[in-house]
Amino acid sequence: MQHTLSHVHHRIAANELHQELVETNPMAASWYMSMRLPGAGAFLRAVPSLYTYKVSSELYRVQLSQRLLAPIPGLSIPGTKCVCGYAGPALSTGVHFMSQCPSVCLNTTKHNSLVWIIAKMMTDVGWIVRNGESANWVRSRPDLRPFDILYKQDRKQPKWGGIDVGIADPSRVGMLSAGTAVYGAGQAAQRLVERKKSRFHGIIRTYGALKAPADYEPIAFEATGASGLMASKLLTKVYSEAAHKATTVPKGLWSFSAQTFSAHWQQRISFEISKYSAMAILLGVRAIAKADVSSHAEAAAFSAD
Repeated sequence: MQHTLSHVHHRIAANELHQELVETNPMAASWYMSMRLPGAGAFLRAVPSLYTYKVSSELYRVQLSQRLLAPIPGLSIPGTKCVCGYAGPALSTGVHFMSQCPSVCLNTTKHNSLVWIIAKMMTDVGWIVRNGESANWVRSRPDLRPFDILYKQDRKQPKWGGIDVGIADPSRVGMLSAGTAVYGAGQAAQRLVERKKSRFHGIIRTYGALKAPADYEPIAFEATGASGLMASKLLTKVYSEAAHKATTVPKGLWSFSAQTFSAHWQQRISFEISKYSAMAILLGVRAIAKADVSSHAEAAAFSAD
């Protein structure tokens, strides 16, 4: 009974905080809503003694600051400007470097790392997994790669499932349609999934059917580490298979906070997304510092002349 009452009390408090943020800071409200989704805070439970989760103290501090949207040292100084020229409100918390900055970005690296983790998870549960970018799927456009991962749950499955992985940024409230100021729970991920579907169907309409039959399955996570609806459905399917086969945590990666297959992989996914987002922020901080040093040196040289 006490647990139930505490759960209800905390949920009411969380809802009240969200409503307050909606009225005062839509970007923080969107981020906060995403942080309440499954998987978003799983990286906080990762045991740092395991090699998979070893990062520098500096990087982990940024991961923690990022979760709270707290100011990042080096970015919250008045007058600070990104090397791309941006100096708006998304800079001080580092949000600018998650998907907005054209000069400092690790989105491709983060995406590829996440794809590898998902493929490894599916392989560990016994599914047949292939690299989805290894074939020329579209006859007249061999450069197009609609899938990141191909999989079959068993050899009897007639067609490959083709997964297209994406990471949505719930802080980009400027991408919302007019009259909407805040992302709802999982809305950023779902919008990305719909865009991926639209792009895929556009390819089929323009260039014809794929060379080999495959079911297109776009999934999206959010920059907080949260799983969107379609990603959650895929993970649930994998975790159910793992439970049915009694698949355990990969050798050497068991910990008191991740004693099951599902707990381990939820932490891995969350940590990987958080880590690369934080790395992008640190790169942004260093790029700004380097640019400042160069500008001061140039100014000093000009004065000397």
